[in-house]
Amino acid sequence: MITHNLLQLFKALALPPEYATARPKRLRFAVFTHFGRVVRHAGQLLMRLAGRAWRGVIGQAEQRVLALSPPD
Repeated sequence: MITHNLLQLFKALALPPEYATARPKRLRFAVFTHFGRVVRHAGQLLMRLAGRAWRGVIGQAEQRVLALSPPD
């Protein structure tokens, strides 16, 4: 239930309008999997982030979340 509520909040406040009715599976494939790739390098497990995907969705979402006013 917590995951559902967090995804609903994320869709409402941070994501572009085309994701407003997206189900978790669509979010997983359309949004979360395009941001990066987990790779192994020199014995370490790393996440390589895609800059274009970051600026396109996460950057906008970050700006929307930061623009929210804190509760009084």
